[in-house]
Amino acid sequence: DLEEMKGDFHFCMEKSGVFHGFTAWFTVQFESLEMGGATVKLNTGPDSEPTHWKQTLFMLDRPVSVNVGDILSGTVTLHRNPVWRRHMTVALHWNINNSKSDADSCQVGSKSFPMWR
Repeated sequence: DLEEMKGDFHFCMEKSGVFHGFTAWFTVQFESLEMGGATVKLNTGPDSEPTHWKQTLFMLDRPVSVNVGDILSGTVTLHRNPVWRRHMTVALHWNINNSKSDADSCQVGSKSFPMWR
């Protein structure tokens, strides 16, 4: 369904510091319509050749302190605007479980980001 796409994420913090937000990029492959034709791959990731598409940064309203071993998990939802088809809203819901506190210690957040091109 292209009107709404949803995915889960799960990361283990590899170093302590301040978490400011999320970065997003995409990779897409276009298969040739001709038998044996070349596949074209468009990758906007930070390790790929630069394109005009770049990456996107989703900043938190308030940065969060994290420690090595903390678990960041949540969902991202892309919702297409029903009128302006090239516009979308990206909604992020997350929680950070602190590895150094008791098991019930958790920081929770959510934010919606309207986007248009």
